[in-house]
Amino acid sequence: KKKKLCIRTDMASEALNLKKINNKSEVIYLDRIKISKTIVNSSLSKKINKKEGIYYELDIKECDILDTDDIKLIEENLSKVIRNVIEYENIDINNSKCLIIGLGNASVTPDSLGPLVTENVIVTRHMFMIAPNDVSEGINNVCALSPGVMGTTGIETLDIVNAILKKIEIDYLIVVDALASMDVTRVNKCIQVSNTGIYPGSGVGNSRKEISFETLGIPCIAIGIPTVVDAITIVSDTINYMHKHYSYS
Repeated sequence: KKKKLCIRTDMASEALNLKKINNKSEVIYLDRIKISKTIVNSSLSKKINKKEGIYYELDIKECDILDTDDIKLIEENLSKVIRNVIEYENIDINNSKCLIIGLGNASVTPDSLGPLVTENVIVTRHMFMIAPNDVSEGINNVCALSPGVMGTTGIETLDIVNAILKKIEIDYLIVVDALASMDVTRVNKCIQVSNTGIYPGSGVGNSRKEISFETLGIPCIAIGIPTVVDAITIVSDTINYMHKHYSYS
């Protein structure tokens, strides 16, 4: 028997389109950014093979990621979306402790998103430990970690996170990882934020143990950006572009 070609995607919106499901999503436009919110219930979860929860998607195709003003615009709107998900999980952002986990392999460009994020996080947990009374208002308790990948550590990421949670008090996780898309135009051009947790390595087809509320017992907010697409997607898009080109010529 011939194997069916399976187009892989970590994007909830693409999974819906792939199954041709017309699910009503809330869509708003803020300047040049399109923000959509999709709620996946238990019935929909089984159809598209995505966990139940809320999925935000920020479409930033109209923004120039090399322009300072556009970068600020993206940061502001991403911050609002993350805050909305935190509030949805009933987390008191000003009185809670957050651990940011950057998943991925820093030595592999399309899988280095997580480690790059943790390198740029302003960690503050040590400030609360050393001089809590001197911490300015509005600064939250944040720590960060890039646990590497099982191929280099020999340890499941979930086991590393579990070990940390046994040692230090954490109220919620923010997990950052590279995602897979079925659309070349989405690579580095959209951001997905959800409250469903994540499978480390899913973006590069090497899923490990799930990091989620179910496995850790605390809210897990997942942030991802598509950095890879299947070869079949690239070939298919190339053929379609060539067909359009020759049709007009």
